[in-house]
Amino acid sequence: MIQASAVQHGMWLAAARVAPAAYHMPLVVTFARDPDTGLLAKSCAAVAERHGLLSSAIIERDGITYVVPAAFPAALRVAGPDESIAEEIARPFNLAEGPLIRFALFGRTLVVTAHHLVFDGQSKEVLLRDLAALYSGAIPEPLPTTAADDLAADAARLAERRGAAEEFWTGRWSEPPPLVVAGLELTGRDHGPGQVHPFTPPVPDLPGLTRFETLLAAVHATLAAYGNPRVTTGVDLSTRERGPAGVIGPYATELPVGSESGADLTELRRHLRELYPHRAVPLARAVRRIRPHAALAPVSVSYRRLGETPLFDGELVEVDWLAFAGGVRGDLQLQAVDDGTTVTASLRYSPAAAPVAERFAQDLCAHLTRTAVLAIWREVFNSPEIGPDDDLFDLGGDSLTATQIIARMRKHLGIDVDIDTFFDHPTVNGVVHATAAG
Repeated sequence: MIQASAVQHGMWLAAARVAPAAYHMPLVVTFARDPDTGLLAKSCAAVAERHGLLSSAIIERDGITYVVPAAFPAALRVAGPDESIAEEIARPFNLAEGPLIRFALFGRTLVVTAHHLVFDGQSKEVLLRDLAALYSGAIPEPLPTTAADDLAADAARLAERRGAAEEFWTGRWSEPPPLVVAGLELTGRDHGPGQVHPFTPPVPDLPGLTRFETLLAAVHATLAAYGNPRVTTGVDLSTRERGPAGVIGPYATELPVGSESGADLTELRRHLRELYPHRAVPLARAVRRIRPHAALAPVSVSYRRLGETPLFDGELVEVDWLAFAGGVRGDLQLQAVDDGTTVTASLRYSPAAAPVAERFAQDLCAHLTRTAVLAIWREVFNSPEIGPDDDLFDLGGDSLTATQIIARMRKHLGIDVDIDTFFDHPTVNGVVHATAAG
C-alpha cells in the first residue's frame, strides 16, 4: 500500500462526488482490418502489467488515500452487438477495486478508457506506442522505475518545492471571477454531464510564441472582447519535467493564468512561463484556503503536441485522441491536440454554457484568423508595427502586395480572397470581416 500523490488525492476528492465520467480519459483506435483478438488481448494485459498504476485501485484510510493493487487484472473484453462505444466510455469505475483502465473491442475498434487518477494526455501516446510494439512482436525496454518509485519521487518534489510555491502564490491567488461569454455569465467550476463541439481552430505560427501560447492568448482575447475586465482560465500543464517520457501516470496539473483586458501576447506569455517552476506543486497544496472544485475556473484550456502515430504490425490505425466521455469539468473545457500541421479541438460544455458554446468557438476562430492574417501582412511588409486597422495602400502597398497576401492566406489558412476585397476593405479587419461575411 503506497500513499497516493497530492494530485491523485485532490482528484479523488473531486471524483468521488458526482459525474465520474468527467475524469475518464478515452482513447479510440480503429484498425484497418479485423485485429487478431488473442494477440490484442495479450498485448493489453502486458501493457497494463508493464505500467503498474494501470493495475491499481485507490482506497482511503483515516482521510489518507493510498494506491493498492487492483482486485483483478485488466483484460480485453469483446463487446456485444447491442453495446455502444459511448456507454463503454461513460461506464463508471470502482475506484476502490480497480483496475483503473478498461479495454473493449467493438469490431475493428479498440476502446481504451482510463481514469485520470492514473493517466494523463501524454499517457495516451505512451500506451499506444507500447501496445503497438507488443502487438507487433517487439519487447519494449524495461522501465527504469516502478509506480512506487514515481510516487516517492513526486512526494520528494512536493516537499522540496512547496515553500517556493507558497511564496509565489502569496498575493497572486484570488478566486477566479465569473466570465461573461456572448452576454451569458458563466460561474460553473464543478463537473457534470456535458456535450461537445468539435472544430479546427486556425492557430498560426507566430515568431517567439508556441502554438499553445498563441491559442491561449486568443482564448483570453476572445473572452476580453466580451467585456470581461479580467480573465482567468485554468490551464493544464504537464509535470513531466524529470524522469523518462515513457511512463504512464497522472503527471499533469491545472494552474490559473490571468490577464487584464488589453494584455498583449508578450505579457500573457510571461505570466504563463512564471508558473512553470511551480507546476510540481498542486495549487491546493500551495494555497491553503481553496475550496475544492473540479475546475479552477469556468473556462479551461488543455493543449498537447502529438508525436508520430505508431504502426500496428506494419499497418496504420485511425486514432481519436479527443474522444469524449460525456462529462465536463467547468462550463467550457477546450481540449486541443497538434499533430505538427493541424490543431484539432474539442470544446466540452456544460448545460449552462450550451447557449453560447458554438458562438465562443466561432469567435475564437475569428480572432485566430485575424491574428494569422495580421502576421501575414507584417511578413509581406516586413514590418512588425502594422496594426489591424492600417490601410494597405497607405502603408505603400499595391495590387502586387495584395496578391502576395492572397497567396499566403490560401497556403497557410486555406482561405481564398478576391483581390477586389482589398480595394473595398484595405485593412486586416476589413479583409477578415468581408471573408467571414462571404
